[in-house]
Amino acid sequence: MDVGGLSRQWRAVEPNLLVWHGWDGEFVVYNEITASTHQLEPVMAAVLQLLCNEQSLMESEVLATRLFGENPEKMSDSTIATFSLEPILTELERVGLVESSAL
Repeated sequence: MDVGGLSRQWRAVEPNLLVWHGWDGEFVVYNEITASTHQLEPVMAAVLQLLCNEQSLMESEVLATRLFGENPEKMSDSTIATFSLEPILTELERVGLVESSAL
């Protein structure tokens, strides 16, 4: 399955060097490598947390399945429209919290 037209593999950059704090649905992550703090929306935090828990690269389709469940087609159109992995992963990569490689 190809959700959001993605065909890449993803991983968190040095998960053991990311310090998490969360409260009332808000999350911040401090990256000890870059000395940067990032405020994350809950969906973005869920994506990063899933990647942090993996020991290897995760294909986009596997990531989508773990986040959406086995049948993302059953989700409502509004949920799919607001929950696109591509901009989330692109932003996490831009700020240096994840890395990607082409399949």
